[in-house]
Amino acid sequence: MSAMPVLVIGLDAAWRTRMQRLLAMRGELDWLGAYAPAQPRDSAHAPPALLLLDGDDPGVERERRKPQLPSPRRLYFYRNPNTHALRHSIGAEGHACLNKLDSPEIVMRAIRAAESGLFVVAPELLVESLHAGTGVPPP
Repeated sequence: MSAMPVLVIGLDAAWRTRMQRLLAMRGELDWLGAYAPAQPRDSAHAPPALLLLDGDDPGVERERRKPQLPSPRRLYFYRNPNTHALRHSIGAEGHACLNKLDSPEIVMRAIRAAESGLFVVAPELLVESLHAGTGVPPP
């Protein structure tokens, strides 16, 4: 994997710190930083190719919509990913619906999948979403 420029955005300071510890020292990523939507961002860096977004923070949508060419891939993280969170991730043209506490290995696999244009979601959440509203309980 080439050095993909990654930027983390969201109000959840603990999650931002966790993502920084998990990703900043990885040689295969170009760490651009982490900030809350209300904070100014140092724009001296190259534009991000990947945004890791706090799906629980409505302010990230304003940041996500800022024009950037090419448009970065986006992974959404939630405290409690559910069917609503999955629909939000898909509707926002994201590439993942993940748990904020997912293991470093899952996060790195999701980043690699997003780089390839794939969408990442936990299998149990996908099954739950497919059965939502059908009256048929998931297996």
